[in-house]
Amino acid sequence: MGRKPGTKGEAAAAAAAAEDEARLKRAESIRKYMADVVIRERFLIALYAVSICAAGCGGSVTEDAMRDIREAVQGLGKKMSSEELTEAIEKLFVTPPSVTVAAAYALEFRDGWEEFDDAVEAGLASGLRPAKSQAAFREAWGLAASQAGIRSRYAMPLLTVQSVVSS
Repeated sequence: MGRKPGTKGEAAAAAAAAEDEARLKRAESIRKYMADVVIRERFLIALYAVSICAAGCGGSVTEDAMRDIREAVQGLGKKMSSEELTEAIEKLFVTPPSVTVAAAYALEFRDGWEEFDDAVEAGLASGLRPAKSQAAFREAWGLAASQAGIRSRYAMPLLTVQSVVSS
């Protein structure tokens, strides 16, 4: 007799609301996890694109270069592979991207540009290209970084119209 009316109903409603909130939190957690996976995979694709582009500067990508690049980048992505990632990487090996395309992949990850500069060096080292081709690639990579406002070890200050006119 000392019960208040509606207490059972209020408790059930509160429990249902708590369950709904927990379900929403789980869904949000899964969404964030999936977004992180997608970002990691795109980052790995960007690393491959840059390495393959550098390895193929002035020629095709050799089997040895492919193996070296896979070993170097897979070390970063061992736990992040999916069928889509594997297919995207294989397409890059079949048709290596241009410097512009590789830089476009990398631009999404501006804060990790040092990793891409390292990927350039790994790609150039594995490609066994003449020093002249490697220098030209470093220059093109630096120009792409400069144009995007990226701090790269290869970036060169861009001349402005005003500095050209005043000289």
